[in-house]
Amino acid sequence: MIRRIGKKLKEDSGFTLVEMMVVVVILGTLAAVAIPSFTGKADKAKLNAAKADLKTIGTAIELYYVNYNAYPETLNALVGDYISKMPYDPWNNTQYNYDKDNDKGYYYVWVKPPKGDALYYPDNPTYAAGTGGVEIADIDLKGEVVTIKNTGGAAVDISGWKLVSEKGNQTFTFPSGTVIPAGEILKIVSGPNAQAGPSTLVWTKRYIWNNKGDPGALYDAQGKLVSRYE
Repeated sequence: MIRRIGKKLKEDSGFTLVEMMVVVVILGTLAAVAIPSFTGKADKAKLNAAKADLKTIGTAIELYYVNYNAYPETLNALVGDYISKMPYDPWNNTQYNYDKDNDKGYYYVWVKPPKGDALYYPDNPTYAAGTGGVEIADIDLKGEVVTIKNTGGAAVDISGWKLVSEKGNQTFTFPSGTVIPAGEILKIVSGPNAQAGPSTLVWTKRYIWNNKGDPGALYDAQGKLVSRYE
């Protein structure tokens, strides 16, 4: 009788310590697999939503232009007649970036996700006017050298402008008094071997550019996109 009772108690007892540890390990493994998968799907969903939003806004802007032969001053001007509700950036819940120039006949809307390249609509916009033809002429990713050229006919003061490495979201601000003469170039170098010189500015002694691909963007002092290179 005593033996049967002992056997019954053993059968009715809870998990052993070893069994509980096995369960914890299994749950941890499942979480390690599930959480990154969920995060990746959430990021992809936001990217797709942003692309759809940019296209929706762009279509509304083009319809506005057809009616007024000019682009709207702000995106809010589209609400009502051209778009029922203005979509917001899915990462920051703020309005998408917008710029236009009626004289040169261009507009673009864009957003910079926390990871990856900026998204634009149209995909290949013409950039800000009034910048004297300044553009990113080349980015040597391995050599860590960015070449900026003034293709215009007059010198351009780029003090306060910003050069952005989009992959790492790293920013270089041009110091006060930075001027590119007409037809001339300016190089921005980085990395351990970076050296300043005539028409050469040092960004940092650290590596900046991703050798596997890293678009660069140039913004003027008002934050307008001037040039993009990839």
